[in-house]
Formats: sequence, C-alpha cells, structure tokens
Amino acid sequence: KTWQPMARRFSLSGDCGSLAEKGAISVQASEDSTTTVLRVVNRSPQQQRLTFSLSGTLTVQTVGGSDLKGANTPSSPSKIAPSTEQDVTAAMAADLPGQSFSVFVAHHRQIETNFV
Repeated sequence: KTWQPMARRFSLSGDCGSLAEKGAISVQASEDSTTTVLRVVNRSPQQQRLTFSLSGTLTVQTVGGSDLKGANTPSSPSKIAPSTEQDVTAAMAADLPGQSFSVFVAHHRQIETNFV
C-alpha cells in the first residue's frame, strides 16, 4: 500500500539525534509524483519531534513499543500492532514514540522535512 518506486533526496536540520543515523529515514515517490512516502525509524528510547511542511493530504501510521524483545502471543495478539492510520494536518509537528517505525504518506504533494 505504501511502496513507491522512486527514491527522493531529503535534508535534515537541527539536532536530529538518532534520526540522523544512516537508514533511519527514507523518502520515496510515485513515478507521477502524486504520492510521497516518508519512513522514519526512531531508534532512541526517547520521543523525537518531527516537523514538516507540505500541501495536500498526509496520513501517518506508527508501530513501536518500549520492549524491544516484545512479541505478540495468543493471549495478547495485538500487543505490538500498527496504530490506527491518522490524518496529519499540513505544517504541524508529529511526536515519534521512542523505539518506533512511522510511515507518513502524502497524496498529491511532496514532503519537506525538518527535525528539531
């Protein structure tokens, strides 16, 4: 649902903490540039704030948890599960939970990111 074929360049600014580590962020777009996907891994146990600027519709879904060895069990099948997809308003900040993976999907626009 979120796979896109075209890698896009992006830039970071400010103190990005663990988000500046290699592989923590990737940006891809559809061939016609109507969809852009931003994937962010927050490896830190602390919450990180992501600020971005865009025009268009943006949704986000996150999966994560404080126990890196945690697993779903028959008695707790949803212990580790993606959050409900949420609409995110343009030009706002999103708090990335510690030890999480977030997928932002923008429709009809490209994402510009700024980490503070």
